[in-house]
Amino acid sequence: MFDIDRWQEIWQTITRNRWRSFFTTMGIFGGIIILIIMSGISNGMQRIIWENTYRTVNSAIFYPQKITMPYKGFNPDRTWLFTKDDIEILKKNIPKIQHITGIVTARITTASYNDKSGNYYIMGFTPEQQKIEQYKLLYGRTINQTDIISKRKVCILGERAYRELFSKKQNPIGKNIDLGGTIYSVIGVYATSSNFNLTNTDNYIVMPSSTLQECYNMGEQYNQLVVNVNNSTNITQIETQIRPILFSRHNIAPNDTKALKIFNLKTAIDSILNLYSGIKFLSWLVGIGTLFAGLIGISNILLVVVKERTQEIGIRKALGASPFSILSQILTESFFLTIIAGIMGFLAGVGILTLIDLLLHNSGDPVLEKASLQIPFITAIKIILSISFCGILAGMPPALKAIHANTIDAIREE
Repeated sequence: MFDIDRWQEIWQTITRNRWRSFFTTMGIFGGIIILIIMSGISNGMQRIIWENTYRTVNSAIFYPQKITMPYKGFNPDRTWLFTKDDIEILKKNIPKIQHITGIVTARITTASYNDKSGNYYIMGFTPEQQKIEQYKLLYGRTINQTDIISKRKVCILGERAYRELFSKKQNPIGKNIDLGGTIYSVIGVYATSSNFNLTNTDNYIVMPSSTLQECYNMGEQYNQLVVNVNNSTNITQIETQIRPILFSRHNIAPNDTKALKIFNLKTAIDSILNLYSGIKFLSWLVGIGTLFAGLIGISNILLVVVKERTQEIGIRKALGASPFSILSQILTESFFLTIIAGIMGFLAGVGILTLIDLLLHNSGDPVLEKASLQIPFITAIKIILSISFCGILAGMPPALKAIHANTIDAIREE
């Protein structure tokens, strides 16, 4: 039952020492803000990483390096490249491979359209690459199998190349660009790639791998190999199966670890996620420490209040007040101080995260625009419940002191 007299008494107790109450509850207020903001940022960064990598997280890209050890009569310091047969044999011998494809890379080349020009890296893709990375397009289409078979002179522009060669919002599809003295027809424009992609297309012009292979007389060789497995398979385990097969086919010593470089996206993402988990743990540690300091402050305030009201408490007990009524009075004051400071800190923290969200969504960065820093609803409930529990906990020492005070001594207290 709501007791207005009790709440008036609580309010009078708090306002009697306004500044003391204010500065003490700032510990709770600050601790909650730290918890909300740091948890929100950590969760937001994890969401960004997951949104941009969940399709390719179990992928790896392989780079052939110079062979450093002699093997089976072959001298070291040899160079090697992947072949189409390598891809077919790996696909046949490792059933857990979901997608596998080769990439052809070339040196920086000058591209021009009308009076505009720029220097860009050239890359050759197969249709399988799109299945792995799932690049987004601003215009047009991706490389298809007909482009590969016919070795068509078509290309897809990275967003940087598109911005530098064409006017703003101009549709480049069907336009011809001069690429190193050869004319190519534009069939698409890639949106800016995420920093978590295996291959970032922003500064590249992409064409069919067969076309680029023919331009450089590479036959059916590739500079890079991209492998993707389903999420139930660990790509690191597949790496250990791929290496001996490739080394055996290219007469490379099994222990020549420098002959093949591997970038494992899952390992890189796990490292980043572990970093954010560490930041999240640290934020909780700092926030809880600040909350604990605030709770000690509230407990000390109430101990002072109990000391100041010792005579009043003695009179109440003499008139028949039960220990529970005195206990509930002190605990209610503690709960009230804690929950008000906590809710204000919670609202302030959510407000700051909302403002950061708004700034990110208007940043123009396609990755950051999708960020959401708000904490989950269940986390918010846990925080509110924790604040409530801590408020009651902070009031226990002064409450127990009040109910255990000797009635006669309390009445005589000046």
